[in-house]
Amino acid sequence: MLDDKKIHMHSVMSQIDGTIVATGEHIYLHVDTKLKKACPIGSELLVLLKPIAKAHANLSKPEGVGRFVGQSVK
Repeated sequence: MLDDKKIHMHSVMSQIDGTIVATGEHIYLHVDTKLKKACPIGSELLVLLKPIAKAHANLSKPEGVGRFVGQSVK
């Protein structure tokens, strides 16, 4: 997911046979260090990120996205 201030990424590492061995979920927030608050991502980065976000927009949501460490599985 990409919006004007953040990038939400989910990565999966798997073995050749497809066994998942690691996952990672990250939210990158674009911050102005002088103002000490979130701000819009610059157009020079958005022009590079938007095609990637568009290419991934129709992919199914990976299992486990949004879970936090310690959350019980039901």
